Amino acid sequence: MKNKKTTLIKRIVFIVLLIYAIITFIKQQKILNTYSEQETNLQTQISEATEYQNKLNEEKASLLEKIEEFKAEKVKFEQENPNLYVDKNGIVRSRTVLKTKDGKYQIDNDGSRSITGKKGDKMGCVVQQDKTPITEELENGAQKEENLKTIFKWIPDTLLAVPRAYLTIIAIPPILKVLGLKKAPKGGNAQNTNATPQANVTKATTPKSQAVAQTPVILANTISDKRNVFASIQSHIASAPKKGGN
Repeated sequence: MKNKKTTLIKRIVFIVLLIYAIITFIKQQKILNTYSEQETNLQTQISEATEYQNKLNEEKASLLEKIEEFKAEKVKFEQENPNLYVDKNGIVRSRTVLKTKDGKYQIDNDGSRSITGKKGDKMGCVVQQDKTPITEELENGAQKEENLKTIFKWIPDTLLAVPRAYLTIIAIPPILKVLGLKKAPKGGNAQNTNATPQANVTKATTPKSQAVAQTPVILANTISDKRNVFASIQSHIASAPKKGGN
């Protein structure tokens, strides 16, 4: 009996140890897989960064080559044209004619446009394609020319504004006549052409003592007349497309 119990305990311990070993192996395998994925991602990022760095190096080499070409062309140009120089921005300027504003010399604040290429020195005028310096007088003349062009563009509109307004005013009465409307006089409202003669006679012969009593009747007639006018306007508007189509 004693041997059987010992054997059973050994088997249970062995099974527990085996289960623990399996669980530990599985956890470690998951950790190893995670590390493997991270390593793969890092390798991908390193590869992309290397490609980008190579691309930047190529662009840098191309830029350095262009800079050297620019310097060589600049030296050659300045040797052929001793009165001109090329600033750091690639703009051709004059060595003899200096840039002014309001009669004062212009100072280069960053050293990119001066003749010596130093900060605080005077800078030359920009030259045109024919190598003529663009002085302050030329700039002012160009500005005046632009102002004159703007004024000339405004003149036709200014001259045509009054005739256009006059023609618009003249065209209003015929349009109102076509629509069956009548322009109201300056001293009051337009007369009601649809009012009946009997209503006018009644208003003219009604004594003052009966004016208050007949006020509702007058209001009813006025509302009826306005409805007639509104109906007349609607009929004219509805018939206008038909007439144009015929």
